[in-house]
Amino acid sequence: MNEEEIRLDQTKKVFDILSTLIKNKETCSYRYLIYDLLGFDFDAYVPLISGLIITNMLVDFEDLQQENNNYKIILNGLKNRLIASHLEKIDVNTVLNIIERLKEKYKLKEVNKNGM
Repeated sequence: MNEEEIRLDQTKKVFDILSTLIKNKETCSYRYLIYDLLGFDFDAYVPLISGLIITNMLVDFEDLQQENNNYKIILNGLKNRLIASHLEKIDVNTVLNIIERLKEKYKLKEVNKNGM
């Protein structure tokens, strides 16, 4: 193998490992990445610490997806309640009350425009 083929093979292995990490969301941790997927021992923890950014990003992305799913549940619940009530007009306070009850039911936290 020439140098380019070696680099290509190594990069493919890293991408395959990252793909596995993404698919196994419930085990998405830095330790899982370096010990289980990459096969390093405990001495690799500090030298590979930049990998922590990858696993944190994946966990944050998963949390954001879950929050978005919860907001979809809230909006669908609100729509269904409004349809079920057969109300042609509804005041803002009633809508806000329904949203607050749904947020409590699904234990949602407030999210600002930046998704934080």
